[in-house]
Amino acid sequence: MTTITNTTAIVTPAQIALCERVVDATTGQAFYIVKSEHYDENYTEYTVKAIKIAGRYWTTCTCPAGLKGVACKHKIWAAAAAQVHKTQAKVEAMTSTPVATNVDSATLAVLCQEGLPN
Repeated sequence: MTTITNTTAIVTPAQIALCERVVDATTGQAFYIVKSEHYDENYTEYTVKAIKIAGRYWTTCTCPAGLKGVACKHKIWAAAAAQVHKTQAKVEAMTSTPVATNVDSATLAVLCQEGLPN
């Protein structure tokens, strides 16, 4: 299985698939709705946003840990999903061809890990 790694976590394609990128129609700001990984009758959804303060980005999450200011898996998953989104946009810009929405998450994860040629 292909995974995306950072210095503290491994994010799987299944976890990235739980993240939905949303753009606020009023502000134009992108954020993520992240579903919980535990399914009962419904997924619980949390909102993850990036906020720029003094030149640095900080993330917020509406999950119980995030509301306390604690790092949570939803922030990590949303960051990985954002990385996949940016890689997909770069591929589309380089090839002038939209990447199909049904492209395997593992393939995009490999591109994120290995990077694209300049």
